[in-house]
Amino acid sequence: MVLTIILYFILCGIIIIFSFKYVEEKRDRLRSEAYSELRNFFKEQNEFVMIEYSGEKVGYEKGEIPQYVQSSLFSSIYSKREKAEWEERYGNIYKIYNLKPKWESTNKYDTDNKWTGWLFNIIESTGRGFKEYQIFPRSVGYFKQENRWLYDYAPSVQTAIDEAFEFHTTNPKSSYYGKISDINHWDVIDKVENEYYQMFSYDNLKWARGKQYADSLLKWSPWNLADGGYIEVSKVEEQIGDDGGAMYNGYYRVDNKYVPVAFWNIVYDVWSDPQTKDRNKIILYGLTSLTILFIVLITFLINKRNRIIKIEKETMKQRLLRMCHPNNFMTPFDKEKIDKANILYSKVLEVLGDDRESLKALVDDAMRELSISFIDDNVLNKLKKQCNPSNFMNPYNAEKVTLATELFSILNKENLTYSEYCSVEDRFKLL
Repeated sequence: MVLTIILYFILCGIIIIFSFKYVEEKRDRLRSEAYSELRNFFKEQNEFVMIEYSGEKVGYEKGEIPQYVQSSLFSSIYSKREKAEWEERYGNIYKIYNLKPKWESTNKYDTDNKWTGWLFNIIESTGRGFKEYQIFPRSVGYFKQENRWLYDYAPSVQTAIDEAFEFHTTNPKSSYYGKISDINHWDVIDKVENEYYQMFSYDNLKWARGKQYADSLLKWSPWNLADGGYIEVSKVEEQIGDDGGAMYNGYYRVDNKYVPVAFWNIVYDVWSDPQTKDRNKIILYGLTSLTILFIVLITFLINKRNRIIKIEKETMKQRLLRMCHPNNFMTPFDKEKIDKANILYSKVLEVLGDDRESLKALVDDAMRELSISFIDDNVLNKLKKQCNPSNFMNPYNAEKVTLATELFSILNKENLTYSEYCSVEDRFKLL
């Protein structure tokens, strides 16, 4: 009984340890699967370009060509690089047009959102996640011409915008060539997310719930990214950039604008915390099942112990009545033994008091005719332990050792009779 209780608490501890180990291995596996799915998604190409719209008419106004201003008197190398970049971009431009909404309004939402003519929504792998950004034309600059008559053939701003779109989508020299598709960020998210991990974007959260909410969430949430630890989530506001590439020919240059939209990282799902749920579920089901099994086992052991105690306290007559009852031979049905048991049972009932000699004779008849043993194994084993000579070695008692040796020898006989057993039981009292 005591060992059973100790074993119960040991198994409780094992279940709790197993729950932590299981969840830890599951977390590592799902983290690895999430990164694997992300890598596989961008395995063939690093970015996907979706056309949000194209072929729209544009509004524009003439702008000022940016002038070169030396930023530092002490950094000649840096200044030369800045000068070269300015020369490449604006050195040969004689006029520039900036795109603008076609209708002005006091309501910032009441404008033509297709004023750029065309717009690309792009998702690009960052290794540990992906980023979303937009590319669209922002200005058209016209190059100086060697011959005056060439100015008459300069295409319109609208034509330049349309030709730039044609170049970016069909010309092999474009960095977007062959990457046009209908894939968006939801396709990546659906592929990567699993039971424990999801794609998270601070920028998307800020757009949906506001900056104050997004910032407050980052402060208190344990943003355990896929590699563990607490690290800063990438944010669009930290990725400043305006240059989105350009398309140019002998007449004009169409400069594009780069607008970051969102940065997505693989993060543990801190909202629902499935790891804790799994661990608690294992502990709950495991301990519940173990407790039920423990109660059943304890009940069985208690009943068994009570039965042994009851048998130990039986008189010879009570044991005969129990073991010779005809009902004991109904399953499987044995007519011959039922008849014999019926006769023996009646004889036992006729015995007055505790007439041991008469009862012993009936025991011999029962063992012979019904093929049953009146010696209970549990009681026999208990008596063997009590009669073991080693029990009387310290302090040493020669007489008791001699008697115990004799009784112990009889109990270990292969064909022990009930009369011999009863004799040992009676003589044991002398010990």
